Amino acid sequence: LSDRSLGTEKIASEVGLSSGYLRELFRNMEGISLMEYMGRKRLEVAKNLLQTSELSVREVCDRAGFLNYSYFITYFKKNTGYTPKEYRDHHRRGSV
Repeated sequence: LSDRSLGTEKIASEVGLSSGYLRELFRNMEGISLMEYMGRKRLEVAKNLLQTSELSVREVCDRAGFLNYSYFITYFKKNTGYTPKEYRDHHRRGSV
């Protein structure tokens, strides 16, 4: 997941499927899109890094595989209710 170039096209190529078929197959099996799944998994990685490391938020963004720092902040807040810094601060106080 930390590979920023990892996306539908690359995965489809690796498994020998067309990207359209892979998207359809994944949605049918998992009930969500492949990109949504990857976003959720990257968010899990980011949350773990924020809780267990002293990495900067930008480094967490990079290690979790997000392409864009601004998008990472927005995506994180939309899905957790906290900015990454707020999440880390709350976790350290034992509130999350």
